[in-house]
Amino acid sequence: MAGLGAPIEFKSGSVKLHDGAADGEFKAQLGKAADVKGTSKIADLMKPLADLVLSTGQLDVNALLAQTESEKKSAGGERPAQTTATESSGPSELVAKGKITAERIRFAPYTANDGLVEVRVFTDRVEVWPAQMQAYGGTLQLAARADRTKNPMRFSSNVKVGNFDIGKFVSVDPATKGKITGTADLTLQLGGSAGSRLVESLSGTGDFNVHDGTLPGLNLRGALGTIAKLMGQSNMSTTPFKTIHGDLNIAQGRVASKQIHMDSSEGTVDLQGSFGFDQTIEYNGQAVLAGGGGNPVGLATDILGAALGKNIKATAIPFAVHGTFSNPKVAPGHGVPKFETASPNTTQTSQPQKSSVGDTLRDLFKKPPP
Repeated sequence: MAGLGAPIEFKSGSVKLHDGAADGEFKAQLGKAADVKGTSKIADLMKPLADLVLSTGQLDVNALLAQTESEKKSAGGERPAQTTATESSGPSELVAKGKITAERIRFAPYTANDGLVEVRVFTDRVEVWPAQMQAYGGTLQLAARADRTKNPMRFSSNVKVGNFDIGKFVSVDPATKGKITGTADLTLQLGGSAGSRLVESLSGTGDFNVHDGTLPGLNLRGALGTIAKLMGQSNMSTTPFKTIHGDLNIAQGRVASKQIHMDSSEGTVDLQGSFGFDQTIEYNGQAVLAGGGGNPVGLATDILGAALGKNIKATAIPFAVHGTFSNPKVAPGHGVPKFETASPNTTQTSQPQKSSVGDTLRDLFKKPPP
């Protein structure tokens, strides 16, 4: 791979020549990243096409990237990306193909198992398809293409993740443990550069769906939160949800979403914003919370409605989330809550309350003093 220097060291091996063909087997070391064993077959030495089978017990991605960084420093810095000459100035030709397996793949603190990749190496490109691995109850599938004429090598890929247990995944890192549970599906079109700046170079688009999970409860400030506390009902440790789905846009070290929608038994939430690879989060949204039921906000909404002499069906509360994954901060959003009402004897939705009601309640929902 361009950008990795020359980290592979062949420890032992043998080659047998016969009938114009060559068969070989070898053991090699990829720095501290992996011990590799493999076989190679070339059916016709006059038209060489290597057929490789490589395997390793564990591939340590962190060690591989650290080794790449060390290679770059020892070489006096990474060469700038540019178009360079290919191995052949003629038409694109297949020069090698093969399968690579890894029993365990480690990208601390995360791990995956049973990795399998089929690779085709051409004079001008590398194709990877299919690639798949098992991780946290789900399956990751990948198809990718890399341009060998670029340094570092540029790649594009299609990623699909199915039946992924987010609760198990986030529990690996103490900073994110307990932040969310659920089963996720993801599709993503992703591109970037191989080498030490892999994560920084990532860009792409996609969508996701998470179902049947929980989120930490939102500590809503203002009147509803105050009433809930007065009732002794402030234990909003988790919020169960049926589904969360949205779009993804990856660029400049952040993952942005124009629309994220959540359906839960306590209402709906709509968000837009982004999180960074540095674990920072910045979102603005609105929660539409239903009255009635046993949850604290529902009970508080009923009490507030009784005080106003209105049947409040739902309350729309703007809010913002910022901070980090390990320490998220929920704060009031722009604007004031809005109320959807209905007469006591009908299920028909009426128009939101006039400004007089909003003015009456405006002070109740002011941001708390610092």
